[in-house]
Amino acid sequence: MIISYQKSTYKESLSLVISPFEANILIPRLRAKTLHSRLHMFAPRTYPGQNTLLFSEELNLPPTNTVHNPNNSSSPRGRTQSSASTSDNSTNLVHTQLCMFAGSMYFADEGEQSMYCRCAGVIPRPRTASEQRAFSNGWTVGQFVMAESRSQVDEQMHSLCPFRRDPSSLLTGILERRFELLHKQSHVARILIDGVKPLHKI
Repeated sequence: MIISYQKSTYKESLSLVISPFEANILIPRLRAKTLHSRLHMFAPRTYPGQNTLLFSEELNLPPTNTVHNPNNSSSPRGRTQSSASTSDNSTNLVHTQLCMFAGSMYFADEGEQSMYCRCAGVIPRPRTASEQRAFSNGWTVGQFVMAESRSQVDEQMHSLCPFRRDPSSLLTGILERRFELLHKQSHVARILIDGVKPLHKI
């Protein structure tokens, strides 16, 4: 479960992963609306098409009918286009990070797949021209793009990826620990082990 809190501006927001025990303690106060926070459900995607629940408005506490953003507690109406775009990017990043470290094995679409690859700093096949150039110039270790070269390959990867070393072993280890088995044909395994994008336009 995730609890989100936001002050008066979009820049002052916080999202925390909490346990069911902690959530149960906070639920009475959330129902009474004595906290400037919102509780969000989340489940890693362990089979294709599974709902991660994060964007299910009816499961929020307190519930909301406004545009959802797990970084925001109120998602106020009347946002400017630029602030809406910023919050959408922030939402996608939070969702990707949750999926990555909670052990999600599948993506909903190519957008989620691209965000995952950027956050992990990897460039699986098929590659763009700039990604292929990274190999020719020696900017990669395997399919992992070294931090000092990311801005020349993908500006979004440069800003999103926190890793200094290839996280593939860490991320596959999370899956193996959580499920005791790594499904070799899952989307994440195809990227981290086989170095191939399972979702791509032919």
